[in-house]
Amino acid sequence: MRQHGAGPLRHFQRRHPHVIHAHRKRLRTFREEPPISVLDKQVGGDHYKNLAIQPITYCERNGLSACESSIVKYITRWRLKGGIEDLEKIKHYCDILIEEERSPDRNRQSRELGDIDDPRLQSYMNQTGCEEGTCDI
Repeated sequence: MRQHGAGPLRHFQRRHPHVIHAHRKRLRTFREEPPISVLDKQVGGDHYKNLAIQPITYCERNGLSACESSIVKYITRWRLKGGIEDLEKIKHYCDILIEEERSPDRNRQSRELGDIDDPRLQSYMNQTGCEEGTCDI
């Protein structure tokens, strides 16, 4: 008398070993493939594919602002994608950074931080080398 459960599977394995072998091979291949990073895909072209490092990776690892990141992105791709228009965008982002650096509000903000009456903030500012609770950001 045949046992229920494992019997039909064993019977199938004996009659179709090539199917089982192919299935196991596919499973092994699936397990061994490394996960695909979203940076391995690119939407809208291939101008970043052959770079040593993706601009976004560089910008994130170096803590760049949005304007600085845009400059890196456009300078990296201008020959491969946008041409002179990308160079114009770089100039525009540089002008934004220059305007922000020259802004009197920026200097006022750094002075106002020292006026905050928070002992923990004052302690941190003193530990980081800010004299008398004021420093540039």
